[in-house]
Parts: sequence; structure tokens; C-alpha cells
Amino acid sequence: NGGMPMPGWFDIKNLPLDASALDEGGAVSKSDLDRHVDGSGVEESVRYLLDLVRKEVEERKIPAEKIVLGGFSQGGHVVARAALECDLPIAGCVVLSSWVGHPAAGGVKRRLPFFVGHGEADPMVPAVLAKKSDDLLRSLGHDVTFRTYAGVGHSCNMEELDDLKDFLVDCLEDKAALPPMEEAASLSAGKLKQLLVSRGVDVTGCLEKGDLVEKLKSLY
Repeated sequence: NGGMPMPGWFDIKNLPLDASALDEGGAVSKSDLDRHVDGSGVEESVRYLLDLVRKEVEERKIPAEKIVLGGFSQGGHVVARAALECDLPIAGCVVLSSWVGHPAAGGVKRRLPFFVGHGEADPMVPAVLAKKSDDLLRSLGHDVTFRTYAGVGHSCNMEELDDLKDFLVDCLEDKAALPPMEEAASLSAGKLKQLLVSRGVDVTGCLEKGDLVEKLKSLY
């Protein structure tokens, strides 16, 4: 932080972050992002994480549906960006004591479960940023579990860890493997809709089966 050598996902130039760093959409604006953090470092870390997820799926054969991205503080910001841009059907994302920025242009539109947890007494990343992050994620159509914790600073407590455990259990519950794309596309509209909803895909506005098939492509 502050340009000092230390482990980190990116450099934070100014702390604490504050609500003035938010644009009208609830995310850190480009000008204030550059003022507060090293934007190129954020991008590098997001790309690294997305590459790591793809390697886990392609090389280690771990189903994307069994992967949850999670991070605290700097890590929370990075995983949120990565989750919003990941083109694999990951199970969810955990953002602790952090804030969420807008995804890059062309970010993935698939509905994704998020857990956003924050201490109400956080002196480094004020809780108002967590609320703005919750608002932003909901505006993007994601399924958000938002929790704040009285008296907690830039850290976690057991209540938050218990809430996180419940979220992870729900995200990672056993689900039947996806059928091949061609087989899934041949399902009736009703069954295809059920499949998509079970995978967290928002089917609002899908009036024809062709609309559902287009949504189906996001899972493969």
C-alpha cells in the first residue's frame, strides 16, 4: 500500500476509501479509481485469476460449478471483477470487507450468487461502499446475500463466518451434471426453463424457446 513493497493484489494509493470514490452507478469511477488504486495492477490480478480458474477447469478437470471465488479487502475487489467477467459457470463469489467495480465492457450477463459481508465499523473500507456494491450487483441482475456486522472493523467475526458457511453450502450443493448442449437444447421449453433457473440463469423476458436456448449457451 502507498507504493511500499508488500504482498498484495494491487497498490492502494490512498486510504481510507470513501463514498466520494463512487460514481452514480455505485462503482468506483475511473478517475477516482486511478486516484485511489493502481488500475493496471487490478487488471493484471483479474487476468491472473481468470487464467487460474480456466486452468483448474481444463487441466485439473474441476467442474466450474464447484468453484467459488472469494476474497477479503483487495482480494474481494479482484474476485468480484473476475466473477463478473468470467465466461465459465462458476458457483458464486464472496466479497468481504471490500467494494465492487463495474465489469469491463462485454462482461458476462449470467446471474451469479454473491455474498457481500462487511463490518459496520470498518475504518479502511467504509460500510457505505458495501451497500453501494450490493446495489450495483442487484442492478446487474445478480443474486446477492448482503450482511453487515455491528462493531466489526476491517476483519471478520464468527457470525459472518457462519453466514458465509451457509452461503457456500447453498452454492456448492450437489447438482446433476449438465447434459450435452445438443441434448439440453432439445428439451421442452418448460424443462429447459427449469434447468436454467436451477443453474441461476435469469430467464426473465424469455418468451420463446429460442430465447431459452440463447441463455443456455452461457452454461457451456
